[in-house]
Amino acid sequence: MKCSEMPYSRVDMDEVKKFFDTLIADSKNAESGEDQLRLHKKYYKFMSDVYTNIRLGVFRHNIDTTEEFYSKENDYIDEITPLISQYVNEYNKTLFESPYRPYLEEKISRVAFKNIELRNKSIDEKILPLMQEENALISRYDKSSGCGDLYTLRVHG
Repeated sequence: MKCSEMPYSRVDMDEVKKFFDTLIADSKNAESGEDQLRLHKKYYKFMSDVYTNIRLGVFRHNIDTTEEFYSKENDYIDEITPLISQYVNEYNKTLFESPYRPYLEEKISRVAFKNIELRNKSIDEKILPLMQEENALISRYDKSSGCGDLYTLRVHG
């Protein structure tokens, strides 16, 4: 499928919040490592869809920064990516503190848990407005300079 044929849909933050609230609650109540891993696979699938739509929105905006629809979508993405990062971080804390962590480290990897530990130290709810402002500044720079390569900072940073 060509990129231009891929359907884009706006990330629904109510849906994201509901997903993470349920995922975190279910993860805290997991009865085994296998149960925890099954939930983690749902996380992978959900986040794959979320990030695909974020990347599509940013990519299409970067193709033509004057196009109104994707310009507004890009602004929305600037606002939501720090919030999504916070939800991911909260879920990762649940994984990190899981009584099934040894099983998960074996199945997922120890490196993943080291990355979770580092990420836990790098994100705090207090800095979310600053992260949103940073995203908006990057977008403003992208529009004025014609550089579209900085979106990686927002999606992954």
